[in-house]
Amino acid sequence: MKNVIFQRYLKKIQSTYKNRPNSSEWEFFLISSVFLIIIFAFISFSVFIRPEGYRFAHNFYSEDGSITILSVTLLAIASFLSYVCFFMKPSNLKHQRLFFLIIALALTFLALDEILHFHEKFGDYLDSIGFMKKAIFSRTSIRRWNDLLIVLYGVVSLPVLIGFLPIAIRIPYIVEYFLIGFFCFAVHTLTDAFIEPPTTFSYIIEESAKLFTSAFLVLGLISALLFLINSKTKEA
Repeated sequence: MKNVIFQRYLKKIQSTYKNRPNSSEWEFFLISSVFLIIIFAFISFSVFIRPEGYRFAHNFYSEDGSITILSVTLLAIASFLSYVCFFMKPSNLKHQRLFFLIIALALTFLALDEILHFHEKFGDYLDSIGFMKKAIFSRTSIRRWNDLLIVLYGVVSLPVLIGFLPIAIRIPYIVEYFLIGFFCFAVHTLTDAFIEPPTTFSYIIEESAKLFTSAFLVLGLISALLFLINSKTKEA
């Protein structure tokens, strides 16, 4: 029974992918390339530029450094784009509207988490009371709840993406950009959770991957928004 359901799921994805509108706008890919180069340049400058008297790569160690500030900004932009896509979708396409709403709420939470440090504070509290310390941390390479909560973010988001994949794949390139972003998030999470003690290089990799995660989410949602605008223009 499970095999039949899985085969139907795959066939639905394949059929949707073959029939989705072709939207190969070279201008957008050019802009995307320039955007990613700017992100890379920003990371490179952030390695060396730091307030006087602070350590090398300060922006990657500090939660208030330039990397975190830009990451929050990109997450806020991605969240805004998701809300715009939600309100632009026709009301009869309920599943696609729900997809954009879930993405918008999730990105809003992540942006607030970057600013207010929800998972750090909650993780520190769980560490302080020793919650499930022996059950989890004595058997894995993870040493803090802070790190485990970040892993759980990915664990929760992956089935949501899989569940909405047949719907999301109708929109050109949003899934492709999101998958690259998810890969970057995995690099960020694994580096944060398993490299102990952290090094300057691991901090740079971890925070750079976080920034590229936000960047690819923005690109995916810009692609979705452009597709929705073009669709409405054609309908008009």
